[in-house]
Amino acid sequence: MREAYRIFVPVKEGDFHEFKVMEEGKRPDFSYQNTRLSPKSVVYPQSERLLETTVDESHSEENIYRESSKEFPPQAIVGIRPCDAHGFQIVKVNFDNPEFRDPWWVERYEATTLVGLGCNEPCPTCFCTSVGGGPFNEKGLDVLLHDLGGIFVAKAITEKGDAFLEKLEGGRASVGSETEEAKKRASSSSEKIMSRVPTDQLKNKVVTELFDAPFWEEVAFACINCGTCTYLCPTCWCFDVQDEVAGRVSDRLRCWDSC
Repeated sequence: MREAYRIFVPVKEGDFHEFKVMEEGKRPDFSYQNTRLSPKSVVYPQSERLLETTVDESHSEENIYRESSKEFPPQAIVGIRPCDAHGFQIVKVNFDNPEFRDPWWVERYEATTLVGLGCNEPCPTCFCTSVGGGPFNEKGLDVLLHDLGGIFVAKAITEKGDAFLEKLEGGRASVGSETEEAKKRASSSSEKIMSRVPTDQLKNKVVTELFDAPFWEEVAFACINCGTCTYLCPTCWCFDVQDEVAGRVSDRLRCWDSC
């Protein structure tokens, strides 16, 4: 598969799991629950060179910015949880909408195949069913994997998902008993979600009232401006744009930034 895709998989390093490029010495661990960091950086890099120019006064194109050279090869995130895949759909509202389309985010997102791994055992703190998701939610995924212990049952959801599965070697069509077991595990998994976050009243609130709510004063009191929330949240898309000069070359960079 590495000949056709740049593949990212969950890898355990120390006490935590993180999505890494699958290469020699990197062993995927699909028995994980959640990674400390979501794989959002695969589509939306922490720091990205957008434009570049020269500050050489003798050059005819001094201070004329041009798009930096970029490549968007096919890539796949294998083993992404449905909640992290849903996160891309939330971020997409900002980067790909009828009024604005960020060319680099869109190109990278469209080159990415999301191969989801359903949650047989959700974490005690998971609350995906409160916000339109679920342990086996298919929204935003191209393929959904069901872990039945000795085997995985794979379901293609999109054309990208079909193309990915066609390139795999081995495997066979699932039989009826395996398909039924996959459905049974998906159903029982939703019943294991214990945490609930009530959201039914939010749509009746005025946005400015929510923005000025006293609750935020309590939350902000403990903030030390470390910016960790930007790294941890799969739906945080805020960024800063900076010009950095090294010698006679100037780069315009987009970097994650906290609110």
